[in-house]
Formats: sequence, structure tokens, C-alpha cells
Amino acid sequence: MRFKLTIIAALLCSSLLALTPPTVYVANFTDDTVSAIDTTSNTVVSTLAVGSGPQFMAITPDNQTLVVLNSSGNTASIIDTASNAVLATIVLGAGGALNNIVISSDGVFAYIAGASSINVVNISTLSLTSTIAFPAALKDALALSPDGNHLYAFGVNICYVVETAGNTIETTIDLTTNDRPFSAVFKPDGSYIYVSTESNSVQVINASNNTLSSTISIIGTSAGLAITPDGSTLYTLNTSGNDTNISVINTASQTVTETIALSDGSSPQFITITPDGAFAYLSLFSTDSVSVINTSTNTIVDSISVGSGPVGIVSTYLYPPQNVTGVQKTNNFGIASENFNRLTWTPSRSTITGYRVKRGNTLIATLSPDTLSFSDHNRPKGSTAYTVSAYNAAGNESFSVPLSVQ
Repeated sequence: MRFKLTIIAALLCSSLLALTPPTVYVANFTDDTVSAIDTTSNTVVSTLAVGSGPQFMAITPDNQTLVVLNSSGNTASIIDTASNAVLATIVLGAGGALNNIVISSDGVFAYIAGASSINVVNISTLSLTSTIAFPAALKDALALSPDGNHLYAFGVNICYVVETAGNTIETTIDLTTNDRPFSAVFKPDGSYIYVSTESNSVQVINASNNTLSSTISIIGTSAGLAITPDGSTLYTLNTSGNDTNISVINTASQTVTETIALSDGSSPQFITITPDGAFAYLSLFSTDSVSVINTSTNTIVDSISVGSGPVGIVSTYLYPPQNVTGVQKTNNFGIASENFNRLTWTPSRSTITGYRVKRGNTLIATLSPDTLSFSDHNRPKGSTAYTVSAYNAAGNESFSVPLSVQ
């Protein structure tokens, strides 16, 4: 079971808004519930009754809607995350499998993978808009590119690349022979896809040319995957007989740097990482619990009792600005000139209140959500370090994207 340059008063953002911590949701397959975990106290604050056999889940980029696939009943539960209430249940049809779900980058569509097709559902209208057919059976792994333009669906030995504008198969990628993909995750910059398999390895796909570029060896059959917001570290949940562990992988060198031991027979399923990258939460099916890992020390720091048979797990997530770049320019004023650093980015995928720009550790600008650039004037020649982040109405801040301008 796998299983316009507007400066907003920083005082308003820092002192008048109360922070709302991320919420982690876990699907409890055996008792047909979803547990909502407050990540400040690491306690279950709500337990929601859903359909039969909840397994896979996905949350919209604005964090307002959680979609739960109930694999035993072939239904999907639509949950409002503000109230933690089930708004609706969609019947997805009798028979077949519900293999996984991802949600479009604009939050409009849910892509629900079945036995050999993907149903595209409009989340607002709860209506089926189209069906993407595949020539062979699909497995659990499913991933959407950060720009939302391509969907990667996996079968045995193969990956289908779907162009989402037309919902058509654009190309295929040959994978390792007789390998079943269980889970897939994109590097946040969209450059690579990491795919867990049952052959003691993680396969790495180069998304720029859609080829299998390398294989990372691990200990055991890998299941859930998660990557830190900065894209530097990949966590894989592995099982080898009764032994279970987590591989910590450096994505730059594509090597395992640490192995974290888990309780024997705990049956790790899926893993999610908080928006700041500080903690990882993983579901343990056999112990009816969620373990919490401090990603700076890679140690287990807490265990949370949830419902029976936890499987899918997701966290509310505040996406950072994308494609952050910078360049140093010069203004010439006749007898004088001025150097300035120009930073640009593309929008966060989340519903946000604005952006924050820091030079080093100093906040130098708080910008409206439609402002996608900033000029830092009168800068000396040489390298200057910046970070750019997004924040929302609750005062939460995304991962800060670093860059150096020179």
C-alpha cells in the first residue's frame, strides 16, 4: 500500500498581523478520517470524517481547499481549510483505481490519476472537464511542473509528459526496466524530477530535455519523497524488509549524505516539509503516527498520534517568488553616474499580500503583490547578497530566495 513599486508600511506587516502556523493534514486510510495538525504545538486540532479509504491528497496554492481521494469508495472529499469542514463529496465513478492527485498552479483544476487515465476536475464547479487517456496502466507517481505547463504521469518503465494547455501527451521518457515508480517530486526551480522506485534507487529526470539523467542508490524500496524549499535536500522514505529509514540526499552532488533510522516495521508512507524548510512530517502506517524531523539536525524531534493507518500527508504552503534574478546597472547623469542593482522575479503561486526584499539581513523594501521588481540604488561595485520572499495576510513568510548581484 503506497499508500507598481508600492512600499507598504513594514510596521503593519510585522506587528499588527498575527502569524498563523502551517497546518499539516494526514489521511488515515483505515478509519476514514483526515487529521489536521497544528505545527506550532504538534497536536491534532481537528479530525474530519471523509470517504472510504482516504489515501492521496493535494492542497490548492492559495491553501484554501484540500482535496482528498478516497480510494476505497472512488470519491473525493473537498475540504475548506479555514473551517476544516467537508464542503462536498465528488463521486468519481465505480471501479478502477485512484492513484494520485495534483492541483494546477492556478488552483483551478485537479488532475486525478486512475488506472489508465487522468480525470481533469474543475475544483470550483466540481465538474469533470476532460479525461486524458494513456496507452498503459498508470502507477502512483504523479508530478506537475512548477510553471504548471507539464504534467508527468508514470507507468512501469515509462513516464508520460502531458502538455496541460491541451491535455495531450507530448512525449514519453524511458525509465529503468521493470521499475515501478511510487512517488515523484520536482525541484522547486523546475530543473529536475526525482522519482522513487522499488529497486533501491531514486531516478532523476532532466526536465529541460525530458531524459533520464542519473540514478541515486538508496537502502531499500523508496516510497514518499519531499524536497526542501531551496531545492538543496531531498528526503526519501525507504523500506528494506522490516528495516525502515530515510535517505537524506544532497541534490547538487546527488549523493546520500545521511540515513535516518526509523522504528522497525513502522511502514513509512509519505512526507511533507513546512514552508520554511525547518521541519519534515512523515506518516507511519503501522504505528498510527506522524514523526517530525528537524531538518537542520536531521533528527526525529516529535511523534504525533493520529488516526488509524496514516498515508497521504500535505502541508499548507506559501510559495516564494519564482525566477528571482538580479543585475547591476549604471545610470549616467553627464558628469556623474550611479550604480544600482535591479532585482526581478515572477509571481508567487500563492495568494499573497506582498513581497519582502532584504540586503543581507536588513529589510530594505516591502512591496505590493503586483510589484515584480526592485531597484537598490547607490550601490558600490562588487557583490551584494539579497533575499526575496512572499508574505500573506496572516503575516506568514515564504522561503527567502537568495541571490547575489555583482
